[in-house]
Amino acid sequence: MASDNPATVFRAYFEAQRARASRQFLCAAVPVITGVLVAVQAAAGWLARGALLAQTALSLGVPAAAAVVEWRATRKLHALVRSAHLS
Repeated sequence: MASDNPATVFRAYFEAQRARASRQFLCAAVPVITGVLVAVQAAAGWLARGALLAQTALSLGVPAAAAVVEWRATRKLHALVRSAHLS
């Protein structure tokens, strides 16, 4: 993945930073939103096992997916930087 164009490396850097910011936001926001939803459903008497399992899966899956996106973006950035140094 050789890149002689510094703009490509900068673009990858900003994509990695955006992915990191998204992951940090989602890791903070999703559990709070899930907690609010569970509290509202419990107060309204709507708390069903299926809804609780779905909310738990989403509260784990969304941040995990964001972490994978961040990992891929960081890996791409590192590959571009390594290839720029080797050129």
